[in-house]
Amino acid sequence: MFFPRIILILWIGLNVIALLQTLLKPEDAGGIASWVRISVVVLAALIYVNLIGSEGFFIPSVIFALICLPALGIRSPAIVAVFAVAVPGALVLLFNHSLGMPLPTSRFTHLF
Repeated sequence: MFFPRIILILWIGLNVIALLQTLLKPEDAGGIASWVRISVVVLAALIYVNLIGSEGFFIPSVIFALICLPALGIRSPAIVAVFAVAVPGALVLLFNHSLGMPLPTSRFTHLF
């Protein structure tokens, strides 16, 4: 099994635990703000995990961030765009070019 896929599966597991913890909290605490937001993030994460092996790391990560950041309440287009490109780009530079642990590459280019 590829290393980032293991991390992503663990990340989804932690999110499921956090969701269950939120659902089981006392009634006097505030509820989930929006089931639509949670559904969008969960669906995007499932698609992302399945695409990362075939389409590479960078492009699905950018698309995932462009979908999830607005769903989680970050509305500034500049912040969303910079974050969506900078974080996956930094991870590609770190893993592929510095650590020598290659992330899945795109079928469009070997650079990312």
